[in-house]
Amino acid sequence: MIEIFQEMINKSHNYAIPYDVYIKEALYHREKGYYRKNNRVLGKRGDFYTTNHVGSIFSEIMANIFIESAHTLTLPLHIMELGGGDGRFVLQLIKAFEDKEIKPERYIFIEQNQYARQQLHSLIPEDWNLVTFESLKEYYATEGFFEGIIFSNEYLDAQPVRVVVNRDGELKEVMVTVKESGQLTEIEKPCSEGLYYWLKKWDIFPVINNQRMEVPIYMDSICNLVNKVLEKGLIFTFDYGYTYEERLSPHRKDGSLRGYSRHQLVNNPLQYPGQMDITHHVPWDVWIKKGQEQELDHHVLTRQNQFFYKVGNVLDLVEETDHKNPFSEAAKRNRAMRTLLSDNWMGNKFDVCIQSKNMERERVNQLLTI
Repeated sequence: MIEIFQEMINKSHNYAIPYDVYIKEALYHREKGYYRKNNRVLGKRGDFYTTNHVGSIFSEIMANIFIESAHTLTLPLHIMELGGGDGRFVLQLIKAFEDKEIKPERYIFIEQNQYARQQLHSLIPEDWNLVTFESLKEYYATEGFFEGIIFSNEYLDAQPVRVVVNRDGELKEVMVTVKESGQLTEIEKPCSEGLYYWLKKWDIFPVINNQRMEVPIYMDSICNLVNKVLEKGLIFTFDYGYTYEERLSPHRKDGSLRGYSRHQLVNNPLQYPGQMDITHHVPWDVWIKKGQEQELDHHVLTRQNQFFYKVGNVLDLVEETDHKNPFSEAAKRNRAMRTLLSDNWMGNKFDVCIQSKNMERERVNQLLTI
């Protein structure tokens, strides 16, 4: 993809492009973007794990929560998944629903990768009433409004971000340019007035000298679209992120923008364009405030494991095991549950943010045991 970026940089007015332009092309270019590839592999043989790759426990817990939410709040059992990836979550969810002899009235799968959407259609039972769309924008243009539950898992962290840095009190934007050798590299430019006022409005300045920070301008369009689409219902957003207080921690001084290739962290996000995942940690305060600026009511932001213990009835999913056989299905299942809930791994690294629209706040809080 280097030639693509060289051409873009050569055509730019200051021989540099913003980081969000680079990330968008590296991940979502129609032919060479990382998320557009037909052979992209996740899990043990791929570049990274998601919670769905440690077993079906995550989907089983969410099936319980979806069913209870729809029943308690008198919502239709309509589920919309944003950034569904390889479809593993919905495939595991089908089994969890079938075990309860229930199925959603409708399942909407939003995913940019056309190959993944086509593959999913060949695997999903016809009576599941599943429809797929490339984007939320396409869904809105085609279907209009939605009532039910919007779910996403590691969707926001894969969105393109701008990057800024504090240099002795002066705000600079970190941009992407190219060396004479043809290698992509960073260059710092004066922060534009528009970007400065966006940062000021949402109060996410890098306050420590030499601190880098990602700027999630993508939240403007996503929050606006979610608010347009959702007529009534709940929003469950799972991801890794940080709060305002946490961003001041010294270990966050270099920002959170990273690459992942074959389960190895790559500190330089310019190193393998189109060949690795690029992620950032979600600034939850901005996401919550952006939602509130629209019509999205915020209920809770908490660690994934704490949420599952309180709301997901996870202890009901623990199975008795034969201690003489640590390789039994029950033993493997319980180990997967420990991985999902452990403070030492996924349980404490992932958060869940829950919002609603046009719902009775107290009824939602009672459901969430707030």
